[in-house]
Amino acid sequence: MEKFSIQETNYLSSRNKRLFASENIFKGECILYCTGKKSSLQEAIAKGDRESNFLQIEDKEYIDLEEPGVLVNHSCNPNAGVMNNLKLITIKRNL
Repeated sequence: MEKFSIQETNYLSSRNKRLFASENIFKGECILYCTGKKSSLQEAIAKGDRESNFLQIEDKEYIDLEEPGVLVNHSCNPNAGVMNNLKLITIKRNL
């Protein structure tokens, strides 16, 4: 069973979907693995902000995030973070 659900929201964004915890997720647990097509910086720039959501995974390598990873919100006070380039884990507290 997934630790999250994808739900429609009224949030003003191009996707109108977000991830929500569907069970207790404890600090250090994996929430999801980020997936997507591997690309270079030049490919990321050429595709543009509106058509892509790139995550840098190496010095010169990126992935264009797919669902569900693309639905993860940015936060200046995060409760999750990317580990080993593709694994999203809880970093602060239980969700």
